[in-house]
Amino acid sequence: MPALVDSAAIKKRLMENFKRYIDWPDGEFDKFVYVMISSDYFSRGVHNGGLVGFDGKHFRCSDGKEHTINDMALDRMLEDIEGYVEDHVPSERRIEVFKKVTAAVPGFSKTPDREKPIVNPHENPETPFSASKADDGKSNAQLLRDFALAASIEPSEMSFISAQIVFNDASGDDSRPSILSMSLKEGAGVRGGRLGRDHTLADVPHHFVRDRLIDYIDEFIPAERRADVRKSVFSDLTPSQVEEYAALIAKKKADEEAKEIAEGEEEERKLRKIGDISRVKNPNELENIHQQLGTLEAMNEDIDMTPQENFAFRDDEKVEPIFNSVVQPNSRSLPSETNLGFSNRIDKDCDQVRAMVKRFVFNSEWTLDEFRRALGGVTRPQLTKFLEKRGPNEGVRTACYQLAWEFFKKRDSLGLSNGAVLQESDANRGNKRPNDGDEVDSPQAKRNKAAV
Repeated sequence: MPALVDSAAIKKRLMENFKRYIDWPDGEFDKFVYVMISSDYFSRGVHNGGLVGFDGKHFRCSDGKEHTINDMALDRMLEDIEGYVEDHVPSERRIEVFKKVTAAVPGFSKTPDREKPIVNPHENPETPFSASKADDGKSNAQLLRDFALAASIEPSEMSFISAQIVFNDASGDDSRPSILSMSLKEGAGVRGGRLGRDHTLADVPHHFVRDRLIDYIDEFIPAERRADVRKSVFSDLTPSQVEEYAALIAKKKADEEAKEIAEGEEEERKLRKIGDISRVKNPNELENIHQQLGTLEAMNEDIDMTPQENFAFRDDEKVEPIFNSVVQPNSRSLPSETNLGFSNRIDKDCDQVRAMVKRFVFNSEWTLDEFRRALGGVTRPQLTKFLEKRGPNEGVRTACYQLAWEFFKKRDSLGLSNGAVLQESDANRGNKRPNDGDEVDSPQAKRNKAAV
């Protein structure tokens, strides 16, 4: 699904539809809107030092302005609306009502989570030996009983092994999460799962149970006992078939682990394009970095970049010009940058500037944090909020838009491409800024930080 256009007009129509197409009890709609705004307000850092008035209004600490439904991300509003429809609209009407409500959002199309088809990630056997060769194969419960007896596994440990297998099979659908329960009274079990109810051992494909047991035997049973345990559990296979079965599962597991390592390394490489994650100690800040990466990756950079003369104008009264280098990361302006001058007429729309940010970060040696610090006084939440917007006019009054355009305009005046860094520049020619300093408490930084 393409990125959605997030605008106040669309949100207004969405909430009008939400109110129109649902049979609301008296006062319930206003209560739900209050909960939506309140939840969004307290999920951000804007409430620290902020205020909730006696009239129920929420005021941000950053600028003292009221936090309204227009400050919510459209995606989050849609999630809240979907949750209400699922919990309060009869099942036979859910899809119809949800489509009518969300018709206000151009390009949005989604089936509510509860109406989705069942996901079965383990539908197909992994090897030629995963499915039983016997005409009257053992049940899942019988497999586990034979394994427990042959391997001398205590009932408490066997309960956990069984629950782990059930839990692994219950996963696979993020909209229907599962929880592994470890009750001392009732034993281990699984709550929820991809079937939309509590997952049980009987729900697990038989071949998946066999695959997990042969893997468990290979990893945890002493080598001198493996043959006897395998023979007891997999009585439908010959010894040579069991050996081949174990080798196939072991190889598949090794391949998956290697893939996970490679994906983890790639994810870390991408995160380092946002900033130096080794210096991040706050879990919330790390989550913000992940959010920024996801925002950048979701942005469409394949758009027409033709200049648009007089699209917007810099507000010099609210937004100070850039005093940091657009050539050298973490540096004050170099001598070659000091006398650059150009009109305050902005010739790129907001979507074009966002695309330029993405291209620059992913195709240069700069990180997004270094780019942000070069703008002066722009916080990570402010930049993320700007990058999340969609539409040529969405964000046109923000400091992020105006400063980012100036950044690229200066680089263009110096003959630099969006992805180039002047390697020959002497890093000592400018006043170096500390790498670990996220903000600068200069008058310029304070003014730009306030220019939302």
